[in-house]
Amino acid sequence: MESALPSRLMAIAFLGIGIIAATTLQMRRVVTTITLVAGLAIVTVPWLPYPTQPAAAPAFFRLGGGVERIAPGQVVLVTPFSSKVSTDAMYWQATANYRFRMPEGDAFTPGPYLGPHPSIMQSILDDLDAGQSVTVTPEVLDLFRADLEGHGITAIVAGPSPGQPAIVEFLTEVEGWPPADDGGVKVWWRLH
Repeated sequence: MESALPSRLMAIAFLGIGIIAATTLQMRRVVTTITLVAGLAIVTVPWLPYPTQPAAAPAFFRLGGGVERIAPGQVVLVTPFSSKVSTDAMYWQATANYRFRMPEGDAFTPGPYLGPHPSIMQSILDDLDAGQSVTVTPEVLDLFRADLEGHGITAIVAGPSPGQPAIVEFLTEVEGWPPADDGGVKVWWRLH
């Protein structure tokens, strides 16, 4: 040790200092990463209570309801019309185990217009459900009836919605007879 020079020992000391510095930096990175991940997790966790809205299907669409009178695969018009405004009809169709088909639905399509262009049927039913008035003329009734025939609709179901009274009044005029009350909905059976 008498001939040991401090400069030679410092080569070994620098190695030790480097290991300690690297470990400290690594530890800071781990702590920083953990802090960052924890912060992001806190931001993405929803605040409680999480806002929800209960979904319920009228008894007509549930097991043992009037929907069982509809033959599987038949086309049924359900209101409120299923679109970007309301998806209740799609939920009710799922509740009925997709027993029937519908000429409606909410779909995302690319392009400047996000969705299929509304038919006369959708336009009238959306307007009535929104509380807007619809001028009923023989021409409007004929166009609506042609839409019903074109889709092969065998039943019309007016479910609960803000515009249900106006929709029922309009559809009664279209069909020429009042609906039947069945399981919380109004039904027109269109048997051909």
